[in-house]
Amino acid sequence: MKVKRKTSSTSDGLTGYPALLRLFGLLLLVTGEVTGVNVTSQSQVVRGTVGKEALLSVSYSSSSSDKPVIKWQLKRNKEKPITVVQSIGTDVIGNLRPEYRNRILVFENGSLLLHNLQLSDEGAYEVEISITDDSFTGEHYTELTVDVPVSKPYIQMIASSVLEYSEHFNLHCSHNNGTKPIYSWLKGGKVLANDSRLLLSHDQKVLTILRVVMSDDDIYACAVENPISSMKSTPVKLTVYRRSSLYIILSTGGIFLLITLVTVCACWKPSKKKHRPVPQRAPIYVEHSENGHDVDVVPKPTTLGRRSPMPLYVLNEDETLERLEECSGNAVNQSEMIIPAAFAPVLPPSSNRTERPIWSAPRRVYHITFCLRSSVAAEPRCPGGIQTLGSSFTSLCVCVCGFVNKEDMFQNVLSQVAEQFSRAFRINELKTEVTNRLAMLEKRVELEGLKVVEIEKCKNDLKKLRDEMTSRGGGRVNCPCKYNFDDGKKVTPRRDVPNYPKYTLSQETVEALKKPTFDVWHWEHNEMLSCLEYMYHDLGLVKEFNMNPITLKRWLLAIQENYRNNPFHNFRHCFCVSQMMYGMIHLCNLQEKMTLTDMGILMTAAVCHDLDHPGYNNTYQINARTELAVRYNDISPLENHHCAVAFQIISLPECNIFANVDPEAFKQIRQAIITLILATDMARHGEILDSFKQKVDNFDFTNEEHVTCLKMVLIKCCDISNEVRPTEVAEPWVDCLLEEYFMQSDREKSEGLPVAPFMDRDKVTKPTAQIGFIKFVLIPMFETVMKIEEIMVQPLRDSRDHYEELKQIDDAMTEVEPTLHVCVSVGVWV
Repeated sequence: MKVKRKTSSTSDGLTGYPALLRLFGLLLLVTGEVTGVNVTSQSQVVRGTVGKEALLSVSYSSSSSDKPVIKWQLKRNKEKPITVVQSIGTDVIGNLRPEYRNRILVFENGSLLLHNLQLSDEGAYEVEISITDDSFTGEHYTELTVDVPVSKPYIQMIASSVLEYSEHFNLHCSHNNGTKPIYSWLKGGKVLANDSRLLLSHDQKVLTILRVVMSDDDIYACAVENPISSMKSTPVKLTVYRRSSLYIILSTGGIFLLITLVTVCACWKPSKKKHRPVPQRAPIYVEHSENGHDVDVVPKPTTLGRRSPMPLYVLNEDETLERLEECSGNAVNQSEMIIPAAFAPVLPPSSNRTERPIWSAPRRVYHITFCLRSSVAAEPRCPGGIQTLGSSFTSLCVCVCGFVNKEDMFQNVLSQVAEQFSRAFRINELKTEVTNRLAMLEKRVELEGLKVVEIEKCKNDLKKLRDEMTSRGGGRVNCPCKYNFDDGKKVTPRRDVPNYPKYTLSQETVEALKKPTFDVWHWEHNEMLSCLEYMYHDLGLVKEFNMNPITLKRWLLAIQENYRNNPFHNFRHCFCVSQMMYGMIHLCNLQEKMTLTDMGILMTAAVCHDLDHPGYNNTYQINARTELAVRYNDISPLENHHCAVAFQIISLPECNIFANVDPEAFKQIRQAIITLILATDMARHGEILDSFKQKVDNFDFTNEEHVTCLKMVLIKCCDISNEVRPTEVAEPWVDCLLEEYFMQSDREKSEGLPVAPFMDRDKVTKPTAQIGFIKFVLIPMFETVMKIEEIMVQPLRDSRDHYEELKQIDDAMTEVEPTLHVCVSVGVWV
């Protein structure tokens, strides 16, 4: 109920004095003769989220103790106000509108709480609070905004690599959910703004690079924000490649060379018609020398006035080689030739001169000048290269002095053309560039060699294994395992306390263990054992399964002793997979979604998944009909063997970490561990992934079958997750794996067994081996898991791009070798 302001009877006489009226009202309020409601609020704008709550907080003050009459209205532009609620105190008056039922709560201080916010709730809310005893009604406005949080944006682009100087390369920023989005772009972590080359669209969703240069080779990310949230995309790497000099030569140089050679050949082709005497504007005199030979005297240019761009001069037969060298070395004017004194004796009187045409007697020596010009101007000198004579024309002059032999003259022409071509298109710079690139590659190989100390150790162990095989006569080995299942012997129980040193992990190491960027190459075996022990304690598995800490140490030592010194499938690989599993548990918050028993199954399966691996895969076991293949009927022989060795160790009382677990529970744990280890057989990859894809859209963590399928995919991800790690950590693993493959392929060749192409050292390279594996195995599997958990897919794409770049370099070097040979040949020719 709104109480109108009471006015004095004298107010009619003061209508012309509004300032005095306001002053009078203020005096009445101060003296207490007139009272009112004063409404205040701490915030003028309230930000709300769809589906959540929003509190429009106000408070009022009044001298009256009566309950206030509270009225909330929603006002929008050009729309009639909507009454949200009206109450006396906290008691609602009348019926609420349908859209506000069960969503409204009014507090004693006048505040309004809205449940389950909707986009239609946005607007300006006016509250009026009045009390019967008061003279005034208090009013206050609060602006409510309702938004949907923005989802994580992602960047779309045609390719992750682009050639330098490409035009209009676009990057699109997109997101799925969110209202009132505001976009921004970052390059190298710094916010981008419009400039002459990097243009942002009006809504800033699209970043356009008008002309790509090498400085654009950087990391890009886009951010989206609205009043209630902000998200940043996964950074993407844009790789810019320089345009090769070969591109310029092939696109322009080849055409120019073709035109030049065709022109020269066309000019050289002699006419089939007989030469007729050329009309002379001035006579050509023939001098009889003392020895009976003739000497031709060529008139001055002022006499002939020759306009032909290809003059021909005929010299005496007995001219020497020095004259020929002078002809090719001196600049010869197109219309004038100066004959040295040794070849031009003083002319006798005109009575002794005999006139004859210039073509009347052929001579042995030619001096030919080819001048190809775009226009006729001042007479250029020859020989020369590509010269700019003024701004009106350009000439290419080739000066040839040689014998009448056409082959000699044509060879001389080609030599000079090749020289000009080499200068014009910087052949020497190209050779220098190729040499520098080769030097950079050699330096890179040298630096990479510093990172593979552990690989050298593996190679030494491999050499010992080969020597051992040679000493046995090269016969087939049936991959004996350390546990002989035929005679039932077991290892001698170790009753002593394990003696590997106890390491105290720093906080930095503890945090690094939880991340996929952990560098496994920096740790010795004892340190890795301490890290594994810490993982079991940190996850609460020791307490969950009531493990004896000493038993846990003995079990870890037995695990280490039963991993062979293979190049790849060794104890370091076991630790690498276990650490990745530990990291994914933290990264995906699996502790909140799975039971501790599930955590124990995942970790134990990761530790045991490659126990006693002989270094030869299932294909070899089956083709060679080894003892393991026969025992397990060619069905995942290695994975079955790993399971058998794992539970052979656990069966030892001093190594039984599940000794205090209920027998029924142990059966389930054992079966689950076996299921996960068998899932690491890559022959079952497609079957397992297809089964998981059928469940991923409606995945339910309370469904045991769904959880089991997820655990199988997780251990597969961890088993082949090396490429998720940084390049300096992942690349040595590729070398180790290829070494193990090559060892197997060499043995298969020696035994006459089929050899897989991806294992043959004569057919496979590191880039070709990894590109297909990352594209068609790793990325599809990780992207499928990403639908449930946020796991690392972008590092896989970066790794794929890295190996594709290496492959491009290898292909480019293969193409450059013949080109370099041609360039060197041209250089020698010139």
